[in-house]
Amino acid sequence: MLSVGARRKHRLPVKGTGVNRQFVELEKPVALRRNIGVFKAMNIVVGCTIGGGIFISPKGILINSGSVGMAMIVWSICGVITMLGALSYIELGTTLQRCGGDYAYIKEAFGPILAFLRLWTQMIIIRPGVIAVLSRTAATYCVKPFFEYCDPPALPVNLLAAAIIVLLTFVNCFRLSWATKVQDFCAVGKVAGLFLIIFAGILEIWFGNGKLEYFTFDGPALDPGKLSQAFYSGMFAYAGWFYLNTVTEEIHRPEKTMPRAMIVGEVVIIAMYLLTIFAYHIVMSAHDVIESSAVAVTFAKSAMGSLGWTVPIAVLISCVGVANGIFLATSRVMYAGARDGTLPTILKTLHVTKCTPMPAILLLCPISLGMLAIKDVSQLITFLSSVRWLFIGMSTLAIPWLRYKQPHRHRPIRYPVWIPVVFATCCAAMVTMSGYSSPVAMATGLGITATGLPVYWLVRVKKPAWLQNCIDKMTVKLQLLLQCLEEQFDDEDANKTEMAKAIDHSLIPKEKRRYKKGQKYATTAL
Repeated sequence: MLSVGARRKHRLPVKGTGVNRQFVELEKPVALRRNIGVFKAMNIVVGCTIGGGIFISPKGILINSGSVGMAMIVWSICGVITMLGALSYIELGTTLQRCGGDYAYIKEAFGPILAFLRLWTQMIIIRPGVIAVLSRTAATYCVKPFFEYCDPPALPVNLLAAAIIVLLTFVNCFRLSWATKVQDFCAVGKVAGLFLIIFAGILEIWFGNGKLEYFTFDGPALDPGKLSQAFYSGMFAYAGWFYLNTVTEEIHRPEKTMPRAMIVGEVVIIAMYLLTIFAYHIVMSAHDVIESSAVAVTFAKSAMGSLGWTVPIAVLISCVGVANGIFLATSRVMYAGARDGTLPTILKTLHVTKCTPMPAILLLCPISLGMLAIKDVSQLITFLSSVRWLFIGMSTLAIPWLRYKQPHRHRPIRYPVWIPVVFATCCAAMVTMSGYSSPVAMATGLGITATGLPVYWLVRVKKPAWLQNCIDKMTVKLQLLLQCLEEQFDDEDANKTEMAKAIDHSLIPKEKRRYKKGQKYATTAL
């Protein structure tokens, strides 16, 4: 390793011949830094999961489940299923310690084509679309006080939403610590907002104003189709734990940090969700919840009095926090795709001093801004929601498949195999019921996903010379402009052979490694 104060020169390309070079003197090699500890990792889980849904529209589950009692059961079961998914992703993240999340797991288990399709849908539509929707929602809550008796016009909302996207782009480009501090603040803010709602519900019971008789199973007969939609909505509200796996290479000691952060974060989320829904129904009847356009705001007007203004602020903080988490996660997925040769080379470079994937972050910004121009971008996201659960289920199935295919791979954490199997079965059931209830939306989502096939054929199979030349020239110019380099290894990593690197990165368990006398790294293995 480089000692403290050691300096190292890295080359940046310059215009002209290949002889002249520009040198940048750095304290450390250009690489992703493992600066995310347990608290920051837990805030990524909490901050990317608790969004505007729990504040604005929990009525979808109530409508489809038929009664308050059944809605509470749906929320509870969805929490259990989510925990199974989180445990599965803990094993995946500690076994394959690479950034990229689903993309990396699907590529390792099922090949590059399916992995590219997952990357394609995330990069082009799903993640930028969600950023646009969340930024627009946050902007709406910002300007709403100035338009108390009417809906705010679209122009100021879109301009403020664009400003939020640009600001988050700058924060994520500048430094990882800035992005994680924003995530920390937003996670604490939204948990505080939910705590105020829960506390207000407890006070309603204490002063005798709450009504426990709202918790009944009275309602229309259960419809299996609608009940499946209730579970689908519940899983959507709980989704977000998998964002932590996209930054695995920046987590300090992931085999220790990931299980602590993921499990504690999910327990906090499940507890906060169930207590919040309980507080809602202490004050509001089922009819009140269904008729409300924003349940938390209606609840605040009824139960929180002068503190009612805190709920819109909590919604705003929640939306910004999730958007920031998506910036943090998606840029690492794009970085992983470029490192594998699927995306242009410039996307696998890091800033020479900030060590952030700046080109990937900057590319995500204009795509998200473009999504603001689409009036009904949420409909596009809905089309691809079932496809997303298809890929998430496929990622968890990588666990039993890799156990069979690579039995000697070192697995720091190993859970019972029924956990990923049960979770993948739940994902398959949600996708099947979604296709049954909305076949057109399902077919549209699969069609959009399939548009990635010709792109994959062009960039990975055909690889025309003119396209490669354009990419190379663009890479050189952008590297100079952005001051970015490909990931550099320290001196010890640079001297290791490919076999030594493979062994050192836990492909072979410690008990099966064989070292030559006097060598620090294994060169052969049984």
